[in-house]
Order: sequence, then structure tokens, then C-alpha cells
Amino acid sequence: MQQLLSACGDYEFEDLLCEFDDVDILTAQPAHGFKTIKRISNQLARRTSIACLNPGVRKRSIDRDYDLFFAKFLLQTDLLSLNALKKWKERCRVAICYLAEVWVDDVKKWKGYAKILSQFDYVILNCFASVKPMQDLIKREYKHIFYKGLYHQ
Repeated sequence: MQQLLSACGDYEFEDLLCEFDDVDILTAQPAHGFKTIKRISNQLARRTSIACLNPGVRKRSIDRDYDLFFAKFLLQTDLLSLNALKKWKERCRVAICYLAEVWVDDVKKWKGYAKILSQFDYVILNCFASVKPMQDLIKREYKHIFYKGLYHQ
């Protein structure tokens, strides 16, 4: 929603993808009352596991088929913005979700968003210790949840 200095690497990654392939970047655009609606919808999602709410993002529809849908989220509260993108799952052959910050002690905070996460074919995490708890949360096999980083045995 807003450009942050800490996300410079993400913007560079997007630029590289656009240079190498035919890429459409879809960004969530806040609608009127976004801050209030986002706060309320995320409180409901956390307390009731109702994760089908739109957090005040302008609705969009995907109007063509894609081989790959790649979504990156920093926080669990950002996942609800996906509800404003209609037919994303139907129009994309493979869907990957990269969760930039999922620490093992915080996996329980993602419970209300498990239904959204379970729609992805693959989920990529930043912390190896979070893989098993996230696997249990979204009821996915280990091979569908990856750890981004070096693995030392």
C-alpha cells in the first residue's frame, strides 16, 4: 500500500522480473475508509477466522490466464487484500505466497488467515522454525512450504 525504504529489495526484484519476462504487477489500491475498514476486518478475521472480508481495497478482476501468481505479504493482516482480487485462483495455474516475516512464536496469529493461505500451491517462509507450525496450521505437506534461506545440517 505504501512504499517503504525497507522494501527496496522487493522493488528491485519486481523490476528484474519485468525485464526478464512478461509480468503484470497488481497492487492493492485503498478505497475510501481503508484504515478503518482494514482494522475492523482484521479484528474479525483474527477473532472468528472469517477471512473472506475485503479490508477496504478497490476490487479488481483478473481478466486473463496466468502461468504463475506470486504474492508477497509482510504481515498476516495484509492477506485480506487478496479478497479484493477476484478470480485470482481460477485464472492462475500455480499460486505462490511469500510471507516475509513469520516467526515461530507468531504463527498462532496467522490462524484466522489459514483459509487464505491454504488456497496457495506453495507458501514460502523466511524462518525454518516456522515451517512445521505453519504446515500444521494450513494443513499442507512440508514440500509445499519452503524456507527461504540457507539450510545448514
